Parts: sequence; structure tokens; C-alpha cells
Amino acid sequence: MIQKSRRGSAGALTYALVFAFLAGLPPALAFGEPRLEPDERLLARNPPTHGLDAKSFAALALIASGAGDQTERLEAELSSMGDELASLAENATGGREKTELILAFMYEKTLSRYSEFQTRLDIAIQKGEYNCVSSSVLFAYFAKRLGLETYGNETPNHSFCTVLVDGKPIDVETTNPFGFDPGNRKELPGEREGETRYLLVPKTTYRNRTKIDDRRLIALIYNNRISMLERSGRFEEAAGLAVDALTLQGENAPPGEIADRFLNYAINLSAGGDHEKALGFVERARGEFFDFPRYREFENNTVQNAAADLVKKEEYDEARRLLARYRLRVDPSVFKKTAVYVWAKKAETAARGRDWLAAAAVVEEGLAEIPGDKSLQNQRNAYRDNFAVEVHNRFAAEMNRGNRARLAAFWKRALHSCPKAPSSSRISLSWKRSAKAHRYFREDHGEAPSRASEAVNFY
Repeated sequence: MIQKSRRGSAGALTYALVFAFLAGLPPALAFGEPRLEPDERLLARNPPTHGLDAKSFAALALIASGAGDQTERLEAELSSMGDELASLAENATGGREKTELILAFMYEKTLSRYSEFQTRLDIAIQKGEYNCVSSSVLFAYFAKRLGLETYGNETPNHSFCTVLVDGKPIDVETTNPFGFDPGNRKELPGEREGETRYLLVPKTTYRNRTKIDDRRLIALIYNNRISMLERSGRFEEAAGLAVDALTLQGENAPPGEIADRFLNYAINLSAGGDHEKALGFVERARGEFFDFPRYREFENNTVQNAAADLVKKEEYDEARRLLARYRLRVDPSVFKKTAVYVWAKKAETAARGRDWLAAAAVVEEGLAEIPGDKSLQNQRNAYRDNFAVEVHNRFAAEMNRGNRARLAAFWKRALHSCPKAPSSSRISLSWKRSAKAHRYFREDHGEAPSRASEAVNFY
């Protein structure tokens, strides 16, 4: 009976990137090295005090905005506007009146057009374009100039300010000139004498709010700029700004924010095929800043991706060397799974020419490195079974053709090639039947059956 051979196969491994949102982003135009040193101006202008005075607040906000060589000029312009506002507020009584004066002043002198992504203070001053962050920062500066006690608030999608009026916190929606105490109706003078109009600024986006200090409010400028850079694939620049945001906030900085920026840069490198540069950068970030749990997850995924890329190119030995280099930086289970994959694919390549014993020998090497792995054992046994099937089929074909002259030499070669290991009962039976038939053949010709008995006992 002619039997069919079966394949020993390892399924292809596929590994996802850590942050799924990167899938739709364009790649960076060039893989520059991120700046891991903070902007020196931050170190010079960031005082050790808990709060910030108006001057320091303005300077740091303009630095965070990326104002560059315009910083000093815009500081002077802000200071001049602050002086004008202070003059207007001389006769104002109470925090409510001062707050409403600040909002009116902002929209009369500076702010003119809402732009969702315009987070920079310098552009708000020069062009009048603003969003919730830049308007909150501008309001906080003017509140400091009038001596109002104020702080920022952060939600997942919004920012705004709160002022203390007679000890009571009252919210200020800085994106609206009538944003004092949103949710409450305001009286406004009508167009005709004696007429009164009413305005209500809705209070709809203040859930999950977090009170934040001056530096965190300024850091939101960095965060929005970082978001825009990453959307355009400029991950190395985003990582540099994250270093600045960390430096600004000090120990109060959320560690995940800078770690995510570093990871996004590294993921982008890895997606471009530069796996080892990505792994080297993460190790550098860990050493210069701090460790973070998602670094390990990234290393697990990236080492697997790097090995898979080498396997695609059939560079199996290089894949094994890569695993050896990063063995201590990945989980043991990841190392084992990836090593098994490399050995299995190397054996599949060896088996392409139906050299089943060569393929089985490759798997044996893998089992020496990863003893007891069931998938490799099954793959090795499959290759040996295939060898046994081919020996059986060839022997049967020669017997059926009556070509006895070739049988002795063929059988001798087959026995010489036999691996010393068991296989499945089905193939074992076919091998024994072949060996038994050969023994009868040899005995018919007066030959000793000693080598044939080896085959019978092999399985």
C-alpha cells in the first residue's frame, strides 16, 4: 500500500504594535535621534517655588509654545497688555467684576477666532487664534496680573480655569467672552434703551475634571503640540518636547506621558524595520529617565517582530543570535515561543527538497536548545514519519517491479540513514511490514537477516 507523507509545520507568527493608533499614521520622513536633553531656557526660567508669578508664567508658556526668538518681544507685549488691564481694573470691585473684565479685555485686544488645535500662546497673541488651552493660559496670566487666585482644570478633552471669588470657586469658560460661571444666565444690555437680553453659556464638558497647577496648565501646550507632531509622523521631535514637559513639571509629571512619546518613536522605528535601533533607544530612555511597564511589552513584541523579519529572509542563524542578545530583556515565554518558531521555520526550509532526515536533524538542534518542547517533538516525528513512508513506498515499488537487483543496495542505504528514535504506531507498522518483506527476500536468497531485524526493532 502506498502511503502519504505528512508535513511538520510551524504556523507563521504575526505580532501587533503596542499602540494601534499608529497604524494609520504616515512614517517619519527621517529617523532622527530624539533630543533627550531639556531646553536650557526651561532650566533658567523655571523657579523653585510651587506657584509661578505672572512674569515666570508668561515666559514658560511662551517657551512651551515654541516662540523661539520672539519670546522676549512677546513677553514685553504681554506685560504691556497686563499694565493696560491693571489700569482698567483700578475701579473694579470684587473678583466677579475683575474676571468679567479679563474676559472682555482678552476678546477685545487679542482673541478673535477659535481654532481647535491652536494651543500656542504666541500665536494667540499675534494672530488671535485660540483653543481651550491657549485661552486658559492667557486668562491665567491676566488673572495673576490682577491678583486673582486662580487655577486650571483638565478633562480628557478640554481645559478651563477656576477663580476664587470670596473664597468660592467659580468656573471660567475661557473660550467664550461671557464664560464666567458657565451654566448660569447672564443679563446683558439690549439694543434699545431699557431693554435686557439674557445669555447662557452651557456647562457641558466639565466631567472628570482634575485641578491642575500652573506648570501642568503650561504643559498642556506641550501635549497638544506633541499630538500634532505625532499626527504628521514627527515622532523624534515629539519625544524632545516630552522631555521639556517632564522638566517643566518635575516630580508631578505623569510618567506615562513621556514613556508613551518614547514608545511611539521606538514603535515607528520598528515599523520601518529598524528593530535594533528601536530596542537600543528604549534601553537608553530607561537608563536616562526611568523604567516603565510598557517598555517590557514593547521589547517582547519588537524582538518577535525582528526575529520574524529575519526568518522571512531565511537568516535563521542571525535570528538565533538576535534572540541570544535580547534574551534577558524579554519574558521567558516570549523567548521560548520565538526560538521554537525560528527552529521550526528553519526545519521547514530544510524539508523543501523532501530531505526529511535533514529537516529532522534541524529540529533536534532546536530541541537541544529548548528541551521537551512538544511542538518541535511533533515536527521532528512528522519528518521521520515522512522518511519512513518514502522508504516503504520505494521498497514496495521495487518489489512490485521485481527489480531485486536494486533492493539490497537500497535497503542498506535506508538502514544506514535510520534515526534512532520512535515514531507513530501507524508508520511503525508500515516500516515493520517493509522490513519483514525484505527479510523474507533476503532469506530466499540465503542472506543473513541481521540488518533487516534492526529495522523491525527500530520502532
